[in-house]
Amino acid sequence: MNSGLTRNISGKRLSTYFVSEYAGVDPQTGIPLIYEIDRDYFNQTGQTRKTGNVIPASRANMQNHRIMQDDKTGLPTFFGGFTNTFSFKGLELLALFTFQGGNYLYDNAEVGNLYVGQGGGTLRRELIGNTWQQPGDVTKYPRLMWNNAYNINNDGNPVFNANGTPNNNTSYFPGGNQPLDRFLYKGDFIRLRTVQLAYNVPRRAGQSPQTARPAGVRVSGNNLLTFTSFRGWDPSS
Repeated sequence: MNSGLTRNISGKRLSTYFVSEYAGVDPQTGIPLIYEIDRDYFNQTGQTRKTGNVIPASRANMQNHRIMQDDKTGLPTFFGGFTNTFSFKGLELLALFTFQGGNYLYDNAEVGNLYVGQGGGTLRRELIGNTWQQPGDVTKYPRLMWNNAYNINNDGNPVFNANGTPNNNTSYFPGGNQPLDRFLYKGDFIRLRTVQLAYNVPRRAGQSPQTARPAGVRVSGNNLLTFTSFRGWDPSS
């Protein structure tokens, strides 16, 4: 059963990511590549295995050549929390930490920041000097193209219009059901969920503990710090 970016199969972990596997940038054309799967084997068994070939990372290919990422699930495998309270001469400090991990997150924000689209968005600074420019370039990022479309079709062949100009109509944007594993990151985190600092005014001599309500001041804050290697937004969302 498929559910968004994940797939559930008997005998496998729940919510295992089912996405195409990134294979880098083609040095000759500057297009992004993915690994090809054996479609016949997949249709017969429902299992994915690579052929050893790489193909263009077009939307159609990303849809048809997704691979089970057996070691990557969207569900946390552990979570919990712990609280500490410290008191000294009327001062009381309480700190609540929560943690979660064992899962992977798909960074949609990074996708939007690495593809030009139709303009108007914010691109990451690391694209500068790291994108494909000419044949032979070995780069981290592919050639930047308007609307994320190239004149290379699903089979890797150039496509031209009748007048000889490039036909840039093959979309390579990894959105919807065409995701890439390069945007999967570990979702482990530990968070300072709550901090509360209180000062309790000592009772005056002779006051009955049963009748006198203690006076004090309390200041608290929530979600103040998060420690994680995830580069996106909130790893708990």
